[in-house]
Amino acid sequence: SGTEILNPNPPRMYGLYNDTLRAYYELYLPPDAREQIRFSTAILNQKGEVKRGSKIEFSPDDTDSLGLRHGMRVLPILIQEDLTAYPAGTYTLFGQFSIGDRTEVRVRGGTFSVAWEMRSWETSRRSMLAEARVLLEDEAYEQFKDKNRAEQEKMLAALWKSLDPDPATGVNEAFEEFLSRLDYVNNHYSDYQMGIFTDRGLIYMKYGKPDEIIVDVIPMNRETTSDAIAQVVDRFHPVVYSTHGTRPEISKPTTSMNIVPDKRRVGVVGEGGNVAYPYELWVYNDNGRPLLPRDKAAAPDIGLRFIFIDREGYGSYKLEVSSSLLDQN
Repeated sequence: SGTEILNPNPPRMYGLYNDTLRAYYELYLPPDAREQIRFSTAILNQKGEVKRGSKIEFSPDDTDSLGLRHGMRVLPILIQEDLTAYPAGTYTLFGQFSIGDRTEVRVRGGTFSVAWEMRSWETSRRSMLAEARVLLEDEAYEQFKDKNRAEQEKMLAALWKSLDPDPATGVNEAFEEFLSRLDYVNNHYSDYQMGIFTDRGLIYMKYGKPDEIIVDVIPMNRETTSDAIAQVVDRFHPVVYSTHGTRPEISKPTTSMNIVPDKRRVGVVGEGGNVAYPYELWVYNDNGRPLLPRDKAAAPDIGLRFIFIDREGYGSYKLEVSSSLLDQN
């Protein structure tokens, strides 16, 4: 005997938009076979536990056949399994054919995944990885990258459940705040990449909206740049904007880069872009509003301060220095 399996769902992903598993088998029998035939299935989770099993018994005389192929009688079998009660995760389908009291063949039908959240179906892999990069430590993130979409959903769902500040409500306030921040940074801090991957975006995701943002332009000499950075450790340190010092040209990005000159910078130094560094000093009077326990480290006496400098003048701000021990470059 032998089998042939067709997979109408190549990604093998089920759940929200497809809650029925279908598998097609063909059983090849000798033309004169008359013994009772049994076909059974078992669906196992990753722990090897059987979540569901089914059995079908029939006689070749009572079934339709596809005729003869290679001298064997071909018996088609289509199974359908309702997956609506299955939690998100990865499962494996097994099948077994028996004729009379003999087991003729065992078949590993393959692994499939079940996912129920809309974003698991509609969100790009890149966006899911961006969320995980903010939420997970390095080792956990590396594990996350290798998982399929259903396992990623399961992992993130467990994390958000642990972060829910009030499980008695119907809304996870921490997750809603995360989505609000994510929407903001992707709309305001994207440059060469999604806003969540930028330095400003990452800090905003961690600590929320700053209590104050000081935006200005520093003439490009070591003296005044140092003054601005000194504000990170001394809130009362003045920045004196001198007009002397070196003024090297700042190279423009290639035309293939889909970015434009920073408007604040153009307004101060003109299109030539050869005078100053734009910078932003973010001030958190205390510790901001961290979403994750690991980011709730005690803030220094001056609160949290981050200075971002756009050294090219085209809106790509990099974290230069930070008062946070967690976020120092």
